[in-house]
Amino acid sequence: MKKFLLGVFIFVLVFTLLGCSSKKGPIPDNDKPTPDDDPKPMDRYLYALNSRLNQLFIFKINNTTGELEKSPSANTDQEPRCVVVHPDRNHLFVCTNLTNSIYDYIDIFEIDGNNGSVRLIKTIQLQQPNVDPREMVFTLDGKYLCVIHPDKRLFSIYRVDLSNYSLKLVTTINTTYAPKAIAVSSNGYIYLSIEGQNTLADNGKVLIYKISADGSVSNKGEVATEIQPIDIELNKAGTQLYVANFTSRSLMVFAVDESDGLLTHKNTYTGEAGKVRSLAVAPKDDFVFAGSSAFGINAYAANGSELTLIEGSPFDDQEIAAYSLAVDPSGRFLYVGQGYSGEYARVDAYTIEASGGLTLIDRYQAGGTWVTIR
Repeated sequence: MKKFLLGVFIFVLVFTLLGCSSKKGPIPDNDKPTPDDDPKPMDRYLYALNSRLNQLFIFKINNTTGELEKSPSANTDQEPRCVVVHPDRNHLFVCTNLTNSIYDYIDIFEIDGNNGSVRLIKTIQLQQPNVDPREMVFTLDGKYLCVIHPDKRLFSIYRVDLSNYSLKLVTTINTTYAPKAIAVSSNGYIYLSIEGQNTLADNGKVLIYKISADGSVSNKGEVATEIQPIDIELNKAGTQLYVANFTSRSLMVFAVDESDGLLTHKNTYTGEAGKVRSLAVAPKDDFVFAGSSAFGINAYAANGSELTLIEGSPFDDQEIAAYSLAVDPSGRFLYVGQGYSGEYARVDAYTIEASGGLTLIDRYQAGGTWVTIR
C-alpha cells in the first residue's frame, strides 16, 4: 500500500513539474490576455478657463476617440489666468487677476474622482507685493507652488498644505524684467523666461534656479534667448528645454545638464518652423506641438536636440490664436485653447497621427485662456 501511494505521489509531482516548466517559454497565443482582460483606462478630464466669463469648463475625455463630453462648469473669481492640477490628482488650483486691481486670488478646488467635477474649498487672496499671478506650476512632490507675477517682475514660491488648504509664502525673487513662463524639472530646477528691458527690441533670458527641500531657492545662472520668450517647455525626460520667442519668431532648443540644471544652446529654428507662441510635448518626447504665431498648429518630430517640422504644418490654419496646449497622457490626442475669452473662446481637439500630424476631431465652446488635463 505504501509503495502504491509513493508511486502516485511521484507521478503527480512529475506531471506538475512538467506542466510548470512548459510555461517558461513564450506564452501561446490562446493563453495571452484578451482585450477584455486589459485594465480599464483611467478616466481623464480636461479643464479649460474662460477669463471673461469667469468660468472653469469641464469635459470628460473619451479614451477611444478623444472626443469631449461636457460636464457642468464651475465659477471662479474674476479673470482666471491659469489652472493646474495638484500632483495628487484630487485638487485643482486656479489663479485669478482682475485687471488694474489688487484683487488677485488663488482658488483651491477639490476634484470628484468619479466624474471630474470640482467643489470650491477655499479662496486665498494674495497680498502685496505678490499680485498679478499669471502662471503656476507645482514641484513634482506637490509641496510647493511656483507662481510668476509679470507686472510686478516677481517670482514667488508658496508652501502648500492641503490638510488645512493653506499657502505660505516661502520666498519672492525680483526677476528684473517681466517673467513670461515657468517650468520645473523633476529634480527641482526652475526655469523662468523673462523679457529684455525693451520688450520688442532686446533679447530675453532664461533664469535658472534650484529649489531645496525647505523651499529655499539658489541662483544657478542664466542663458540668453531671442526677443520676447513667451513660452518655455521641458520635455518629459528633462533633457531638453524649448523656448518660443514671439517677437523674433524663433524656436530655440537647449540641452539640459541633469547634474546641475545648466542649459546649452543647441538649435534655433526660424521661418515657418519658428512661428511659435505656445508649446506642449508628447508623453514619449517624440513630438513637440506649438500654437503658431501666424495661426494654426505647428508639429515637430523630436530627436534629441533636433526638431523637424512635420509636413502639413501649420495644421488647421484658423484665424484664431492658440493660447494653451495640452497633450493627453496617452499621447493620442492634443487639446488647444483657442481664442482668449468670451463666448467665442473654444477648445479644439485633435488626433495625433503616427507621423505626428494632426487631424481635427471637433471644436467645443469653452475657455481659451488655459487648458490642463487630470
